[in-house]
Amino acid sequence: MRPEGILGWIQIWLKVAWENGVVRRTAAGRRLMGPEKEVRALEYRTAEEVVVRLEKEEDIELDGDPFGRAIGFKIQVLPGGLTVRVPQDS
Repeated sequence: MRPEGILGWIQIWLKVAWENGVVRRTAAGRRLMGPEKEVRALEYRTAEEVVVRLEKEEDIELDGDPFGRAIGFKIQVLPGGLTVRVPQDS
């Protein structure tokens, strides 16, 4: 994330709360939104592996849930590692 002040944080909150919490939960909302739109306050990257090293031990979260404390971690995306199922009419 790269919010530039309070306005950047508001943009991030609106994108997450509105799109994920409201709009994308309905077929009409998904059609209205079309393809994902980027928000300037977020930095978008793609990778198969990410290694993070922190200056000091920090609390970390996994999908918004507390996951413990760490001074670093490695995240890998495994091909075929996630199965997504959607209703047939989607």
